[in-house]
Amino acid sequence: MRRLPSWLTAPAGALRFAVENALGRRVIAWMLLCSFGLALLSGGTQLYVNYRRDVAQIERRLAEIERSSTSALTSSIWNLDLRQLKAELADIVALPDMSSADFVDVRGLRVAQAGGRGSGALVRAIRIWSPDSGPGRRIELGTLTIRASLAGVYDELFGDAVLTLASKGGEIFLVSFMMLLIFRGLVSHPLSDLARSAARTEHLTEPIELRRGPHADDDFDVLVRALNSMRASLKRDFDELQTARAALGVSEERYRSLVESTNVVAWEFDAERDVMTFIGPQIVGLLGHPVEAWRAAGFTADTVSPDSLAVLNAALHGPSMRIDLECRLRTVDGHDRWFSALADRRGGVAGRIWQGHLVDIDARKRSEQELEVYRRELELRVVQRTADLDSKVAELEVKREEQRELIDKLEAARHQAMQSEKMASIGQLAAGVAHEINNPIGFVLSNFRSLERYMTDVFAVLTAYEAAEPLLADGAQLANLRRLKESAELEFVKADVTQLLLESADGLDRVKRIVQDLKDFSRVGENEWQTADLIRGLESTLNVVRNEIKYKAEVVKRYGAVPEIECMPSQLNQVFMNLLVNAAHAIAERGTITIVAETVGDEVCVAITDTGSGMAPEVLGRIFDPFFTTKPVGQGTGLGLSLSYGIVRRHGGRIDVDSEPGVGTTFRVCLPIRQATRTSSLQPA
Repeated sequence: MRRLPSWLTAPAGALRFAVENALGRRVIAWMLLCSFGLALLSGGTQLYVNYRRDVAQIERRLAEIERSSTSALTSSIWNLDLRQLKAELADIVALPDMSSADFVDVRGLRVAQAGGRGSGALVRAIRIWSPDSGPGRRIELGTLTIRASLAGVYDELFGDAVLTLASKGGEIFLVSFMMLLIFRGLVSHPLSDLARSAARTEHLTEPIELRRGPHADDDFDVLVRALNSMRASLKRDFDELQTARAALGVSEERYRSLVESTNVVAWEFDAERDVMTFIGPQIVGLLGHPVEAWRAAGFTADTVSPDSLAVLNAALHGPSMRIDLECRLRTVDGHDRWFSALADRRGGVAGRIWQGHLVDIDARKRSEQELEVYRRELELRVVQRTADLDSKVAELEVKREEQRELIDKLEAARHQAMQSEKMASIGQLAAGVAHEINNPIGFVLSNFRSLERYMTDVFAVLTAYEAAEPLLADGAQLANLRRLKESAELEFVKADVTQLLLESADGLDRVKRIVQDLKDFSRVGENEWQTADLIRGLESTLNVVRNEIKYKAEVVKRYGAVPEIECMPSQLNQVFMNLLVNAAHAIAERGTITIVAETVGDEVCVAITDTGSGMAPEVLGRIFDPFFTTKPVGQGTGLGLSLSYGIVRRHGGRIDVDSEPGVGTTFRVCLPIRQATRTSSLQPA
């Protein structure tokens, strides 16, 4: 191959560098771009200067025409010499760069023109005045318009542009090419040598040296020293890495031997590809499947029982970062063996690699299953024993409940018997007292009636004597009689005795009614069912407890049409007495007790309402409990409402209560008019 002359070697190398080297291609591209840009900038500047110079020259020519031709044109126009005017305009158009000229008078009429009509890039309008004919006598004749063309300027400018761009471009390209040669010599060659030296990694101990002539200490020398320092550091790191790799190999071998000697099987699973990337060789001895079978397919129906396979796949492909579960792996001969699977996801949430280990727990699991069987058998025995014990306890509880109910019934019967005996005693006492009172009341009433008749007769005799008094002669006997009459106040005695007799008769009637009410209230020997009037029972009860009520409350009665009902009157009187006495005791100073009796369907209802203190909800729920009372110790037994409740229930009725603290309480007793079933005597509830 023919060698190039020495003077072409450097340019050829520069061109090869520009073509073959990426850095050279970027340099030549930037060089051409910069050359073209600088050429455009310098050429455009030069062309603009030339353009402004030519335009200024044309403008000066127009100004010269205005100075030199105005007087001649003015004379031609003033003298109306049209030929001379056209000749003057033709001379103007004949000048360089002038395209047309015309004259328009003040009326707007074009008088003369020369050249192309309306053409020209530069226009100058010149106003033409008449010659001086005295002060203030100048007259405007019209306007001279001269148009200059820039076509010649543009043609010359185009030629200059081509020449300027060519010369400037070549000049800048040569300068850029020289800079490329300098860059290649000063930068590219040293960088190439430096790269080749740095690429020799097999001799890191040899320093990098640049083959250059004498030079000052520059940036390349600094870079070479830095690279040599880095190569020395890399050499040390490489030696340490080799030592660590050898130690790692020994450690891996030791770890492998330790892992293979235990029943803990390490494994790694790629959930993205469903491939077991690693599994410890101990799995072969535990289950019999070869390692290749595990690595080829991972967890399959051949190696994992179906239920455990579903759970394991859900965990491997789920969002959790950790797996901790127990599963059954299948041996070659088809038996299941329990393992504990522990694994962690690697690579964060998006990672799909699981690393963990399998621990053989089959012996422990079978022991747990045996213990579970024993535990269930023991629990079954305990349940059976407990059931037997519960049944016996239930029987005892039933018996105890029956005993408790029997005791409660006996206690209620005892209290009822005591109350009945008490009421019977009170009734017998009341009946005896009434009987004893009736005897003297009977003869007192009889004597009182006789006295009333006697006094009537006496008053009749006295009246007769008073009528005969005027017939007597005046004397000592008549004066004595009149004196006795005056001292005895006979007229007053006659009027007062009548009133006393009336009041005494009313008092005796009241005593008789009270005695009768006592007999009606007690009704000794009337513990059998009979038809009775509740209103009459209420009235007799009110008379009995009048002393308890009259100082505390005013009694308001609202009785409706109430029929007689089948009942035990004495027991109902006892209920009404308890309710009325409790209503009076609930009133602190003075209030009202309202008694309402009415018929509601097949029932008769009696409501007793007081304006007392009322009861709180917690007290309201216990008022019918035996021995519960809100009265101070010694003032109440707590049996009144309990016995009343039992009496009403035995009558087939009900007793309701409505109370509001600070407002009052209403007891409402509803009793059937006719009894469906009747008992002949008082029985405990």
